[in-house]
Amino acid sequence: MLSSAERAIVEETLRRLLATSPATDVAAIVEAVGRLEVAEGEVLVTEGDPAGDAYVVLSGRFGIYVRGAAASLRRIDSVDRHGALVGEQSLAGGRHFRSATVIALEPAVVAVLPGAVFGPGVAADTAAGAAMQRQSVDNAWRKWKALAAELAGSASAGPAVPRQLRAGAVLFEPGDPSTHAYFVLSGTVGLWQPGCAEPSETIGPGLLVGERGTLAGRPRLLRAAALSSAEVLVIDADALEGSRRGAGPFATMLSGLASAHALPTLGTAYRYLANVGDESCIVTDYSGSAAGRVRVRHFPAAQRTEAVRAGADDAPRDVATAPDGVATLMLGAGDRLVGLSVNGPWPHLPELMGLLLRGGVVAEWQRRAFVATGGWLEEVAAERAPSGAEIVCSCTQATAAAVRAAT
Repeated sequence: MLSSAERAIVEETLRRLLATSPATDVAAIVEAVGRLEVAEGEVLVTEGDPAGDAYVVLSGRFGIYVRGAAASLRRIDSVDRHGALVGEQSLAGGRHFRSATVIALEPAVVAVLPGAVFGPGVAADTAAGAAMQRQSVDNAWRKWKALAAELAGSASAGPAVPRQLRAGAVLFEPGDPSTHAYFVLSGTVGLWQPGCAEPSETIGPGLLVGERGTLAGRPRLLRAAALSSAEVLVIDADALEGSRRGAGPFATMLSGLASAHALPTLGTAYRYLANVGDESCIVTDYSGSAAGRVRVRHFPAAQRTEAVRAGADDAPRDVATAPDGVATLMLGAGDRLVGLSVNGPWPHLPELMGLLLRGGVVAEWQRRAFVATGGWLEEVAAERAPSGAEIVCSCTQATAAAVRAAT
């Protein structure tokens, strides 16, 4: 049971929020309020859970956390003001689940506002609806900044609107106009090729969906839908274009995504934002290709790409490095390509990624040419020249025999 002082805090909080509601309605909610003691470290609200009760902080301090792609929690705010509402956003119109995790940072006490009573009261109060919508936008931007900070610095972009999606909700279909992009705050969004039953790509928190069509001004080519309960920021085309022209982290992300999309896709891919040491990167996990599982990490700020096959039998047995050090190839048993590293732009990266995803082998003449020139050559069987007469350097017209003689 609430003490008289605690009851006064709850009444004041509700009167401020439900400014247009009759006093009798506010009193009815107060009568239904319970009291809950929360231990330090105890989770009060979990991101992704269905909407439920709301809480008024009576004492103590809470941390507000969002979950990144690697399942780590990142704190975006703390609440220690007596009378502050927690968990009320999930009861706002158009919202279905919790958008953040709330953890007690010290022993605390909260008043429990039952959702079955508090929710209808909020829905009936126009002032409360407007206030919670403003708070929803603010909360979504804080989540955006926290996730974008994993890329670098403090991000900013144009106007955006948060939107919660139930699993299966469709963002767009092939042929739809590309008017917006979607920044994934939580959950996952799948991309389907036309006519395919399974998604070819899964996008996790911290990355964009639909940005290519929006920037190009062309109709959608793929289908996008939520694979789980998800929350996205809807970013219009003008805001996206303005961000691309900037020099901040958002522009860096767009550049990094363009590089990631330029790589071939075999099997299925799961793409998300992650941290490696002090650097942020775009991670793409491929599965279902001939090579099995392949992980690619692209570091947009450094323009560096690393890729490796997963498996005990894929330990590198030899390493080949270009003369300028820009690219390195890792070769396993039977000269199979099992990994690569590229520092900066390199025109042959898509070809080598295709070979890695196919579980391909680097021929001896290709390895020698790569070590001698830094280039990558593909053999066309129909145009095969006599052994040793193959042109392996388009700049110098050097033949394979010449390269062998030089090495």
